[in-house]
This record gives sequence, structure tokens and C-alpha cells, in this order.
Amino acid sequence: MTLILPLPENSEMLWRSVGDKVRNQVRKATKSGLEVKWDRLDSGALHDVYAANMGRLGTPVHGAGFIEAIVREFGADAEILTVRLKEKVIGAMLLIKHGTTWADPIASSLPGYQGCNPNMLMYWEALRAACEQGASFFDFGRSALGSGTYKFKRQWGAVAYPLNYCSYKDGVRQGAGSTSFYRGSAGALVSSGWRRLPSFLQRSLGPQLRRWIP
Repeated sequence: MTLILPLPENSEMLWRSVGDKVRNQVRKATKSGLEVKWDRLDSGALHDVYAANMGRLGTPVHGAGFIEAIVREFGADAEILTVRLKEKVIGAMLLIKHGTTWADPIASSLPGYQGCNPNMLMYWEALRAACEQGASFFDFGRSALGSGTYKFKRQWGAVAYPLNYCSYKDGVRQGAGSTSFYRGSAGALVSSGWRRLPSFLQRSLGPQLRRWIP
């Protein structure tokens, strides 16, 4: 599933629409001393946070150069948002603008800071900016139905749309979807082994493996 939020005309209307629970969590983040920063040159900080979190979850990630290349190629349509606690980057998001839609293909926060609600502040700031800059939709990206990330995106009012997957071999469409491996028992076993690797090995080996993972 992919989840897309139709945006209202301005951020005041968005703030009213998200509900008391979301508003309270955003307020808690600001009261915890978290601050946001927009800087498209922060690709290194984004990669550090993303790699640390994905390593904990057992997923190899691309190298920092991959994010740098995206920002460079998209130019003004790419932006990086970070959440900081006393100047320490604990959350980061890559935003891509396409027409009237904003999307966040990469968004993550460091483990151990969930009590400060960095993700809530980060997404609120992204949605607020999208509204103020005239975007009509925010694409949260794909999540498995009923998963934790699915529920997180739904709380903002995002609408779920089904995604159909298929694989091709020698130009011929196959019956199995590309996600079948890493959502099965074999993928879970590989992921468990990856989580046990030291972070320096994850960072060095990950870019070599990630290109082969759908």
C-alpha cells in the first residue's frame, strides 16, 4: 500500500484536521527541546541517521553518495529536513517535489529518542511546509497493511492505495512479486543476521548489496 494525504489550503487548516492526539505529540516534541532545520546540503547527516536505523532493522542501505546524487540531480526540487536535539541530528528526511506532490522517499530517526517524538515534529514540519508552498498532496510512501508505519501514516489522515507488484525475467512477466523474498521466512533470516553485524561492516558492505534488493 502507498499512503497519500490530500493537503488543505493552508497549515492552519491542516493543524485543525490532524486531531488532538497528533497535535499533543507535536507539542511534546517542541517542549522536549527539539528543533528543525532545512538544508539540502545535509545529505551526510541524513545518511548517518538512515544507515543507523536501517542497520538496527536488518536492512542494507545505499552509500551516502546515492543520496548526494539524488539531491544534485533534482536540484531545487529536493530538500533535506533534520530534527535536532542540542545540535545532535536525531531525525532526518529527504523530500522530493514533483508538480503539486511532495514525497519523502527516505525518513528516519535514531533509536532511543522515541520519547521525544522526533518523527512527529519532522512530519508536521514537512506537511506544514508543503501546505505553505502550495502543494496539493503529500505521498508518505509504501507500507505493509496494518504495520506500524502504516498506522503512523494513517494518523495524519493519509489515504491508502493498493500497489501491485510483479517481476520480469528476460522481458517476460513472472507470477511472483518482487517483495516475496524479503517478506518471507528466508528474508527474515537474512535480516536477522545483518542486524548482528558491526555498524562499520554494515556501512561498508551495505552499498554493495543494496543495489540488488527491490
